[in-house]
Amino acid sequence: SDLSYKVLQSSDILTLGRGLYYAYPSCPNLPPVAGQAFWISINGVDDNYKIIEAIPAGTGFKYFFKAKKLSGTWGGWEKYSAD
Repeated sequence: SDLSYKVLQSSDILTLGRGLYYAYPSCPNLPPVAGQAFWISINGVDDNYKIIEAIPAGTGFKYFFKAKKLSGTWGGWEKYSAD
């Protein structure tokens, strides 16, 4: 398996397949943190069932985000404390 991160300049996060990514702030549908790049991990069974984890790429952030796609419907970003 490929464990290296793929760099994304403008890809829509919600359409990506399983893998590890570094997403620039210009990518659509990132978590709601203006101007922030993210480390993204996408795990899922298929296009209808996925979990996306997004960790801010900057320093000093003590939280991360998760989004789920169940039965083809996105549930939106949820913020979690990293503590």
